[in-house]
Amino acid sequence: MQFAANASAHKPSVLVADPARDVIDAISGQLRTDGFTLHHAVDGAEALAAVKQLKPDMVLIELRLATISGLDVLREIRRISDVPTIIVSARADDADRIVALELGADDFLAKPYSPRELLARIGALARRSRCECGNIRSLRASRGTHDAITIDRGRHQVLRGNEVVKLTATEFRILDALASNADQTLTRGQLLDLVTHEATIFDRTLDKHVANLRKKIETNSSHPRHLITVFGVGYHFRS
Repeated sequence: MQFAANASAHKPSVLVADPARDVIDAISGQLRTDGFTLHHAVDGAEALAAVKQLKPDMVLIELRLATISGLDVLREIRRISDVPTIIVSARADDADRIVALELGADDFLAKPYSPRELLARIGALARRSRCECGNIRSLRASRGTHDAITIDRGRHQVLRGNEVVKLTATEFRILDALASNADQTLTRGQLLDLVTHEATIFDRTLDKHVANLRKKIETNSSHPRHLITVFGVGYHFRS
């Protein structure tokens, strides 16, 4: 399948990788009204080709894809890109959810679902990835260094030493919120308020995103130096 180049370069684009047309039909009208360009891939091979050729601003992936499974598509996407990604799947057991989040998915929505909920999650993730939705208190400096971890907000980039760390949009927001309030314990509720207005959506995956962050920025994720759990309360970033 050949994918047409995005004629409206200023419009954010969403790639939906799902063999069923009902997902596209349910959300296409509203997404286009909201200014998104929509692309459709029916199997895993098409999805990866579209990601590489179109470089979409967001990807929705059904786990049950032909040619290449949804999880393998997600794994390959995370190897080459930090594009915001939502898993939309009829396979909704805890194992699938956990594996998807460990591989770097930003969100997971089980079928059947309300199209309004899917649109809300797309909008929330789009705002987080553009850094437009947070109300983080301590953003006075454009670049903050904490020990060996450097957070460059202007470039939306994190370094460990001199090495660029690939984070998803959600992971970046969590780390930025914690580091902006370094050495202060944030409750789960406070952290959710800082990262997104859609706290009820995001709460179920917060712990897994923090675990993924530890794997990426800590020398030993089992004994973290920076991302500290305060049991029964929340988290804090130790500078």
